[in-house]
Amino acid sequence: MSQDWSLTPAAAAPPQVKGKGMIWTGVALLVVGVVLIVAGIIGVIAATASLISGFGSPVTTPTTVTRTLEKGTTYAVYELSGLASGTGTTEDPLLATVSPADITVTGPGGVVVGVKDPGAMTQTFTNGGKEYFAVATFDAPATGSYEISIATEGAEVLIAPSFSAFGKSFAWIAAIGLGGLLALIGLILLIVGLVRRSSSKKAVAPAAGAYGATAYQQSVAQPTAYQQP
Repeated sequence: MSQDWSLTPAAAAPPQVKGKGMIWTGVALLVVGVVLIVAGIIGVIAATASLISGFGSPVTTPTTVTRTLEKGTTYAVYELSGLASGTGTTEDPLLATVSPADITVTGPGGVVVGVKDPGAMTQTFTNGGKEYFAVATFDAPATGSYEISIATEGAEVLIAPSFSAFGKSFAWIAAIGLGGLLALIGLILLIVGLVRRSSSKKAVAPAAGAYGATAYQQSVAQPTAYQQP
């Protein structure tokens, strides 16, 4: 009696195409980066427009100014620096004629808003060729109409957002920077992933052909079993 064995050794798995994960990661980072950039640009435009609209016209005191202010924004009363004493340096700071005690701010519903000293840092800006500096600040607790009364005699002032209010724009600018960084990383990963995938496909093609030729059979003839006479 003869018996045949078919021996088919297990062939190695064909190589996988590389770069797919890197491509998807790159696409995801690129999309997130672009979204942050667009949102940041829109935010900067909106915040800047809001701040610009918050600048009032110069008025002479004593006066009462009615303004519509936005919740959560810090506003300042700026005085014309030409009427103040001092040069504005650390050794000779500007001394205002208007003080926080001269200012009364009444918000929606008759709520009296606290007025504070602007602190040691001098906030100055130029409007119409004239330089103004902050003499008092206050926070708007709600969006609505406010009355700002200033009792000082003979000063020129205007109401505008405090420098701290520009922090909103800085946050959106930071979002643009972060979005740009993520988009750049995503683009690099996407390009590298596409290159690796292309190279991997070229290497897989010949390897796949070799994979199909590895199976083989071997027949082994065995001697006839001994039979008892």
